[in-house]
Amino acid sequence: MSFYQSDVYVDYGSLFIFHPETNNLFRQNSLYSCLLAQLNADEKTSRFLSSKSWFVNYVQILESIFWQFSEVKSDRYRPDKIGADLVLKDLMSDFFREIAPPDASRSVVSGMELLLEKPLTEEAIEVYHAGTFAETDSDDFMLEPYPGTVTRVKLQVNFVSNLNVISTLCLFFTTAEIVKGHLLSQKFSTQEIVGDIHVYTTTATLHERSYAVISQRVKDKIQSKVDDFIFAL
Repeated sequence: MSFYQSDVYVDYGSLFIFHPETNNLFRQNSLYSCLLAQLNADEKTSRFLSSKSWFVNYVQILESIFWQFSEVKSDRYRPDKIGADLVLKDLMSDFFREIAPPDASRSVVSGMELLLEKPLTEEAIEVYHAGTFAETDSDDFMLEPYPGTVTRVKLQVNFVSNLNVISTLCLFFTTAEIVKGHLLSQKFSTQEIVGDIHVYTTTATLHERSYAVISQRVKDKIQSKVDDFIFAL
């Protein structure tokens, strides 16, 4: 089977779920574009310390290589501080049900469950976690002092429809807890979340004729990094 015939991929700190009818070239273009945008955005600012700036840079880089955004939204979600547990897989599922058709949200759930089946020692999971959370000093970019080390999470899931429309959901938040297993299935105490959960959603399509002109340049920039950051699950 071709590498680009899988429906679920880790793309550094991003999880891609493709509709089965998506052609291989579009899968490759999507994965390469996302990786390039992530790495370039990382050069401008930290994905963990400055979520808004990072995501703005990420979108702008994609726009520069002919991705067209019909929707870019941001919001804040503040969990009730009542000691309830927060499971990111469930939270992402809830948000996707709001922004995508039922078949899309079911595919996203299946994709996340597939990732959770993989052992923590598998390279794809190690790379995904490296691009998804980091433990940092609490005084870095914190508006209010908070004692000790914190974990900063940047969680991104993309669903590609049969019409080659990409719906992206990205969450950023900070917690006083450490990640002890799979990020998506860990139960986080809402009492330990510092501040708000920042939610970004986008809808994008690719102007494929324009992208075809620069596709080789995109490949040249990231070709040496593909094997280190992109994995079919």
